[in-house]
Amino acid sequence: MRTKAILIAATVLLSGCMKSISREETPVLRFDRTEVSVPAMSYAGAVRDTVLVSCNRSWTVRLQDPCDWLELSADGCENPSGTMVTVPLVLTFANNEVEQDRTAGLRFFTEGMELAVPVRQLAFVPPPPVDSVSVNGIDNYEYEDFGIVQ
Repeated sequence: MRTKAILIAATVLLSGCMKSISREETPVLRFDRTEVSVPAMSYAGAVRDTVLVSCNRSWTVRLQDPCDWLELSADGCENPSGTMVTVPLVLTFANNEVEQDRTAGLRFFTEGMELAVPVRQLAFVPPPPVDSVSVNGIDNYEYEDFGIVQ
């Protein structure tokens, strides 16, 4: 009888430990940064950045407002285990060819929690105007010492 009581107590204790190991009770949602800011352009194609999302639950993400210049690599992550999992979320930006910053917001949702991460793509800064003293990279100076006049 005593062995049976010890065995039952050990089973209850072990099952309680397994529950706390396999699933944290409180939902946790974290990011590797508090905001995303990227340059206006990339001459190698689209501008990309990655946000690392850590969560102990399944989560979803969507853009706060629709925009045609930002795409997400995923719309969420299934995580039924309850253990902390970190997932990269890749953001792909179209080149910003206007002289104004663009802003958006990412909204993350998990079990009663909602968190926002602001996103900003910097404005396009046009190159300075061509200096009238330079044509095709050659300065228009007089070089009297060498007998060269341009």
